[in-house]
Amino acid sequence: MKTKLILATLAVMCLLTQPVRAENSVAAPAAKTDASQFDKIDADKNGKISKEEWLAYQTEVFSKICPDGDSDITRAEWNEYQASKGSAR
Repeated sequence: MKTKLILATLAVMCLLTQPVRAENSVAAPAAKTDASQFDKIDADKNGKISKEEWLAYQTEVFSKICPDGDSDITRAEWNEYQASKGSAR
């Protein structure tokens, strides 16, 4: 009985650690991207993103998605933006 419990516990522990290993191996390239994205948003380069910097960045992104400037993103504009992001990679 004790052996079965130990084996079951070990099996569960192995299963629980698998996703962590997978996430760690995938996360490394994203960390580089996140750092460069942070640097882009941090306009004054003080190592912090202020609310003003964040809003300015979001306004810039919104303008890229909605180039006609009508303050509304249509589905067509959204789809075009998503497609351009995929081809830019």
